[in-house]
Amino acid sequence: MVLAFGKRSEQKGLSPNTVVRPVARVSGSHLLVPTDVMLPNGATVLVFLDSGQAGARVTAMDGGAALAQVTDAGREVTPAVFAAARGAAKPFGLSLEGTILRSAPEALEDARTAILLLANGARAVADAALAAARKQDRQRFRDRVRAELTRIFADAMVRPHASFSGESQERHNFDWLVSISPDLQLAIDTPVPEHASIAAAVMRNLDVGKRHVRGLRQAIAYSEDDGWTASELAQLRLANVPIIPAPALEASLRDLADERVID
Repeated sequence: MVLAFGKRSEQKGLSPNTVVRPVARVSGSHLLVPTDVMLPNGATVLVFLDSGQAGARVTAMDGGAALAQVTDAGREVTPAVFAAARGAAKPFGLSLEGTILRSAPEALEDARTAILLLANGARAVADAALAAARKQDRQRFRDRVRAELTRIFADAMVRPHASFSGESQERHNFDWLVSISPDLQLAIDTPVPEHASIAAAVMRNLDVGKRHVRGLRQAIAYSEDDGWTASELAQLRLANVPIIPAPALEASLRDLADERVID
């Protein structure tokens, strides 16, 4: 049963391919309506329809499924994640009550639209919440890299966003620079598994590497918890610098900083 789109749903920019399945069931005071809107974990949105005490108006809810995508992925629903989810819900006219995504009460004849908005909104909220959770994880990893660099090279200066010119004369910023001695520096990048981030890391490492800056050694560190695929790691290796997973960070960086190695 494909939902008809009224003026309101067209303004929301929803896909006309969204389907509400005809088979619904009653659970307590709720009507459970399956849909074809898929969440990031592969499950489809199940809408809980509540007629309320008066029964004249209905409210659609997701049963907490959207934000559960974050915890199911082993991440935490922090205030920043919750704020991202709330922002994603707003364009759909939805709100979060605790972890439950819900519509405003609607007239019974608008129940289909409420279901449609809730289902599409749940997907948008899940995507936004997961993106915010991943961003926090990446920041934690970058902070961890800095802490490790400071610990490993206690007498060195560690600073963020160091800039070098490449062979093309373009300036490139690396996430971290470790100045071990006047003749030895480490430039460390910590990209994320996204096309733009990978491409930028490869380009700057290649461009700066071609200049053969004396005493400068480059590396890329990554966290396996970020969900890197084999294909993405293969793309990283095009940078032609050491690619270091988090568990090997200390040993690999010590090898990289071995002053007995002649550049």
